[in-house]
Amino acid sequence: MTVEVRPINRARASVICIHGETILAVRLRDPVSLVTNLFPPGGAIEVHETPVQAAVREALEETGITVRPIAELTPFVTHYPFVWGGKEYQCETWWVTATCDDSWTQSGRVEDASYNLGWEWVLLTQVPNTFSHSRPILDAVQSAIESWKQLRNR
Repeated sequence: MTVEVRPINRARASVICIHGETILAVRLRDPVSLVTNLFPPGGAIEVHETPVQAAVREALEETGITVRPIAELTPFVTHYPFVWGGKEYQCETWWVTATCDDSWTQSGRVEDASYNLGWEWVLLTQVPNTFSHSRPILDAVQSAIESWKQLRNR
């Protein structure tokens, strides 16, 4: 008898926070494969939340930084398969482009999942290399950066 394994559907939101010439990223280690990569902050959309609210909450939980969505840039959604913790997910991710104040401060030590190894700012010029581990994520990040640059140059 063959058992068909279907991907788990997952509605999530991620924030692409641009600050100067950098983007906010979290360093996550897959709990099964132990592979470590950088990702835009993000996670599940709770029942009572909009995608924008979820993205802002996830950024704060994963980094301690309060982000501010850029109102002129509409959130967009992508669908893609993703393997995490030995399970295959079919992700529906809402991408929210945001910024933070020049005087941002971390709200203290971030208490998050054990697979969260910390956060950092990645130069925009390093985005292709940094997010090359996932083409759908890289494409979303690059799309958001391009929209942000067009808005900035108006």
